[in-house]
Amino acid sequence: MGNKYRYYFDIDPDFFPAVDADVIRKNPELWKKFYPHETFVKLLKDVVSVLTRKQKLNIWVEGAYGTGKSYAVHTLKCLLDANEEDTRAYFDTFRLDKDLCNRFVSAKNSGRILTVHRYGSSSINGDNALFLAMQESIEAALKAAGIENKAGDAMRQAVIKYLSEEENKQSFGVYVRGSYKEMFGGDDVDKIVEHLKVYEEQPLQILLEKVLRVAEERNIKAFTLDDEGMRSWITEVIHNNNLSALVFIWDEFQEYFDNNRSQLTGFQRLLQASQTEPFCFIPVTHRKD
Repeated sequence: MGNKYRYYFDIDPDFFPAVDADVIRKNPELWKKFYPHETFVKLLKDVVSVLTRKQKLNIWVEGAYGTGKSYAVHTLKCLLDANEEDTRAYFDTFRLDKDLCNRFVSAKNSGRILTVHRYGSSSINGDNALFLAMQESIEAALKAAGIENKAGDAMRQAVIKYLSEEENKQSFGVYVRGSYKEMFGGDDVDKIVEHLKVYEEQPLQILLEKVLRVAEERNIKAFTLDDEGMRSWITEVIHNNNLSALVFIWDEFQEYFDNNRSQLTGFQRLLQASQTEPFCFIPVTHRKD
């Protein structure tokens, strides 16, 4: 009887047939084993061009299910976040071009880069939800990096300003006292504004989502954060926190396009921020149509 296949192949016992958010979270060193195929090397080159402002564009990563997109962009994020020793070790392990390695490291060393990673977009409908989710992810990344965000909290302040005006308070109060009473636990508008001023992180996110739900369902547009407001906030984040670049990687972004085919103008205008600021949005999708 001939030898079994296992005698001919060196199979990594830690191999994962599919890498998703859970696998990544449970295996933080997994990126060091990602094989840098030709497409990934091109991605690294594009990122270097973006970071050095030779290319003032966003980067689109696309491919069919199971082609390793999530693993690739996770590895990219880790390379951007890693210290120089680990970065060079990765390039050396896979015998990548030394000039590319030097240019990648040089781009990283030119200043502080904030990398943001978000997974999944099935619940994102409209500009409000998109911008709120991006703001939440950026603030979480700043906190994880130990950076105290010195930029204005645009969405929170927009809502507080709107609800603090007497006529708006009265009109919004009709909904809070009426069909949305249970959603807000019986709080009146003054109490909601008070909470908005002091809440942080998840409690703030939950309350804002409730307010924005009312706004969406009742067609209240006054305190929405439009694309110009979001671009201004991103600019503030970069400049006020002394960042050399902000790279936002959004994995599994396909459903956003599927859900918002008729309302992409705000998203497209937001991406234009890359023309004037070191901001790069990297959507990861299954197709480009």
